[in-house]
Amino acid sequence: MSFFKIFDNLRGVRIPEDPGRVVDVRPDDYLKCSVLYREDGLCLYELCLPEASAPTETQMCYDIVLLKELNRSSNSALSVFRSGKLDATELQFTILKDKLPLLLQCVPDLCTRDLIQEVVSLCRSNPSWSLAHIAAHMGMLDVLKHASVKSQINHMAAETGQTPLHIAIKAQKLTAVQMLIHLEANVEAVDANHDTMYHCAAITTKDIIKALSGKTAVNPMLINRRNKEGYTPLQLACLMDRADCVKELLKEGADINSASAGHPSKSRGPLNSSSTLELDNSIPPKCLGRGKAEQNANNFQEEDMKHGGTPLHWAKSTPVLESMIEHGCDLNARNFQDNTALHIMVARNRLNCVILLLSYGADVNAIGMDGDTPLHIAVRVAAPAAENWLPMFEQGDVSVLQALIVFGADVNALNNKGETARHLAAASRAMKRDLVLYTVHAVGGSRCSDDVPNCRDGCSSFGCFDGIAPDKPNFFKSAKLFDSLLGELIVKEALESLETVQESDQRRGRQCRALALDGGGIRGLVIIRMMMSLEKVVGRPLVQCFDWIAGTSTGGILALCLASGKTTSQCFKLYFRLKDKIFVGNRPHDSDALEKLLKQELSENLRMSDISYPRIAITAVAAERHPAKLYLFRNYKAPRQIVAESGPGGCVVGDYEPDPDPSELVWNVARATGAAPTYFSPYKQYLDGGLISNNPTLDLLTEITEYNAVQRAIEADSEVANLTVMVSLGTGKPPVLPTSTVDCLQTSTGLLGTARMAYGLQKLFQLVVDQATQTGGRVVERAQAWCHGIRVPYFRLNPETSEEVGLNETDNKVLVKLLWESMVYMRNRRKELAQLARLLKPCNDSPSLLLRSESPGPPID
Repeated sequence: MSFFKIFDNLRGVRIPEDPGRVVDVRPDDYLKCSVLYREDGLCLYELCLPEASAPTETQMCYDIVLLKELNRSSNSALSVFRSGKLDATELQFTILKDKLPLLLQCVPDLCTRDLIQEVVSLCRSNPSWSLAHIAAHMGMLDVLKHASVKSQINHMAAETGQTPLHIAIKAQKLTAVQMLIHLEANVEAVDANHDTMYHCAAITTKDIIKALSGKTAVNPMLINRRNKEGYTPLQLACLMDRADCVKELLKEGADINSASAGHPSKSRGPLNSSSTLELDNSIPPKCLGRGKAEQNANNFQEEDMKHGGTPLHWAKSTPVLESMIEHGCDLNARNFQDNTALHIMVARNRLNCVILLLSYGADVNAIGMDGDTPLHIAVRVAAPAAENWLPMFEQGDVSVLQALIVFGADVNALNNKGETARHLAAASRAMKRDLVLYTVHAVGGSRCSDDVPNCRDGCSSFGCFDGIAPDKPNFFKSAKLFDSLLGELIVKEALESLETVQESDQRRGRQCRALALDGGGIRGLVIIRMMMSLEKVVGRPLVQCFDWIAGTSTGGILALCLASGKTTSQCFKLYFRLKDKIFVGNRPHDSDALEKLLKQELSENLRMSDISYPRIAITAVAAERHPAKLYLFRNYKAPRQIVAESGPGGCVVGDYEPDPDPSELVWNVARATGAAPTYFSPYKQYLDGGLISNNPTLDLLTEITEYNAVQRAIEADSEVANLTVMVSLGTGKPPVLPTSTVDCLQTSTGLLGTARMAYGLQKLFQLVVDQATQTGGRVVERAQAWCHGIRVPYFRLNPETSEEVGLNETDNKVLVKLLWESMVYMRNRRKELAQLARLLKPCNDSPSLLLRSESPGPPID
């Protein structure tokens, strides 16, 4: 029989065998017991009890008793611990002596057996806790307010380093948290795991997070600090799927990138280096601010928050995405599944969100979970493996797939299973997989190698099926890059000349390769996309391959962007970003918005004369006179101006009229050439150059001819530019559509006759405008004939499109289809492009390279 049962027999009180269970006892039963230790009302008694097996022998037992009244007038006491071992009992007494008497002093009326039991249990499991820790855990406000306990509110537990505020937060005792903060508890205390108060609060409730920052401003170093495991508070909130806490942390100043996998994640493992525990003071945290966070609180996909990442991963719409990007969200940050925001938006088939991310610089080839790129995911969405995986209207929609391709996705990238996008498309059983397969095939998606298992006819190296093209694919009808009659022989001669003629350095230095860029509004994207494809063939930035560039309207703006240092990839993304800011609502559009953006992108103080090379000629129409006159803005002196200044006494030669000064601001020139009537207001006296020279090839040829004539006239033969190749880039050739004959001389009378006449006048006006702004047809044929006459290769790149696209089109679905067709066109002409690339490749002594020696041209993106 144990001593407890013997003790029961002696005392008449049933004492449980659990030594830590609190039981009611009578103080009188301990009158004859020895007191080994006393701390106010807490006593450790020594009891001498007879041995059960040998009644004549005794054994020593020990009991810790809490006397509710020190004067023993009360007949109530609590036995809080019993043991036959003195050292164990002494240890428990040491733990309890500074807590139970003080608790009894603070709240004597509340010290019931159940309360004392809870306190004793907490003390046993957390021996280094003070009474303040216990009160915080239990939410005992009266204890926390007591003068004797207030001194303990910043006490740190020995094992964990946690303060009472840590404990109150973890126990989710909101009122205790508020009380401790009111009592000026240290909210910046950090425990042994380097957990701040925000780490603890992140996995509780938003109200506790709010309470932490209610009294003083939040320290950004505190709310964004990492603990020893490398986690930030925002990451913990995401991991524990506390969407409300995530939102509240963002409101209080959490870094919007601090939940990304650049910090530790399940996929990458914790950060153990102590160097990662603190934020870099030199890099300020990217915070939304309370106003912006509250504004977007309901615009996040809450179910995505548990996977971490940034607000870009959780955004539901493009306005939210753009706002988050402006506040500093990392475009290529990864969530806990190792996916970027682009992966998420592709998976959700959100075309506009995908375009926005790409236009701001998201990595189109980012490798995510299982090694999948966004292109792999796009194929799975458009052609799912399971037939009913997506609604039917989403299956076969290749817009997102096309968007990724035109932004430069690697169509032959492999995932961890060795699968390409083409392999996934071919393996799909979806009804419209054939269109998906063709979309990848047409831009260079290769078949699988012989060692890849489970390949179907669409991707097997032995297969012959390439998918089914979309309806009316006009790119099959696109003409060659040079005319078979007038151009083919010239190109052949030029290529043979490169191989057989050993040109001198002096002659190579005087070569002139010319580029003309058509007008066409937003269709300028077609020009950029073709230039990006051509750059891959040439192997260098295209701006380094030309000595003279002329542009009209959007082509002029593009020429200025390239000449001022932007890459084609940057221009491509810029056009997508700006279209929704400029082409807002019905035309005419806001000219002030256009001017603001031009100043921002082209530098407000950059002048044409600051661009040393290549030579730039931008068209505009001087419309303050009749007849209107075509003006060229240049970064060099006009040929006739050189003659005028070199003549006797500087006299004017012929009917020369002064041209715009080379010191004109670049953004002014861009604004003038882009002042398309009915789209934007005129700029000073200028209108869009496309009214006279929408395809500036002939005007560039004229300019080069005049320039050379002037150099010869003033005996400066070393400055003569020997034209070696002429390249003209268009913005797409729309399909030919039947229309009625224009007849404005209707003989009918009445309302019907008036309506017919009005319709005829409208058609006539459209005809005049179309011919005035024509970029193809006889304009191209004249340029081809001119180049044939001077034995210069002429290349015209202008893809046929499946539909007509407006100058101010903003529909991303229409635009990515147009650009994908442009890429297919360029791929179909790769043999001719290879010939062009040989003619464009400059020698090391070419002025296009030498004049950039101090600030080399931008790399190919």
